[in-house]
Amino acid sequence: MRYCMLFVVLLVLISCSANIATPPHEMKEEVLLIELPDWFLNIPQNSGIALGIAPTVCYDSLQTDHLLREYASILAGRSKSSVVVVKLKMKATDTCLTPTLTDFKFQVTSNLDYLKDYYENSQVYCKKELNGMTIGLIGQRGLNLDFQESQIPTNETPLWYTQDTYTSDNNLLVSTAMSSAEDISTAYQNAYEAAVYKLIRSIKTDVSSALMSSHEYYEKFVEIDASLIIENIKNSQNSLILRKCGNAFIYDAYVEVTWEPKYSFKDVKIKDSNE
Repeated sequence: MRYCMLFVVLLVLISCSANIATPPHEMKEEVLLIELPDWFLNIPQNSGIALGIAPTVCYDSLQTDHLLREYASILAGRSKSSVVVVKLKMKATDTCLTPTLTDFKFQVTSNLDYLKDYYENSQVYCKKELNGMTIGLIGQRGLNLDFQESQIPTNETPLWYTQDTYTSDNNLLVSTAMSSAEDISTAYQNAYEAAVYKLIRSIKTDVSSALMSSHEYYEKFVEIDASLIIENIKNSQNSLILRKCGNAFIYDAYVEVTWEPKYSFKDVKIKDSNE
């Protein structure tokens, strides 16, 4: 009888241990192999080329194209010309007044006419459907594009990805960023914005010096507000990694952008210390 009771207890313990949920941090993660078009991994550097990413409308391919062109129009507008809000303040220290860049925010371009014209004159040159989403290569009608349509198996972090912003051999400022999300569109958008912000952030010192040197306001102002206009940022390379974590699928989007660091000031407003 005693052995029977021990056997029953043993069965109960085995059953309980089998039903204990796996802690979230021990959840098995699997990196899945996906195929990505070469034109997504290496963007053709023609003027006005942009990526479009949208949900695949299975019953209406024209609606999918419409969404791709809308998405690409926004990116093309931001790449063409964007506004950065700059605020420079005088900061009191123990020894002197020190100019400090207190605000430096990237904003979407206000050139709505360009967005409208881009959309109306754009077309989808090629596209790739991936797990319910479509990635498209968008550009103005009539472009003679030179790109590869081959599909590249991908499941690793791209070799060009780096945490640092650097200057290339042809004097372009290069920035990369990564972002994760459950859908391609959000992951790519966030990675793109992060990469652009890193570009802009890397010139904060130059912008501060330019504001000071372009006006005779040293030690004569308490605050300067300016709109910084940056133009012709280009998306050069991209990549995606698809991870399965438990029952969830996560995309890691990698984006590289390049820029010739030229900018101009607009709507400079100075608050004089004598006011």
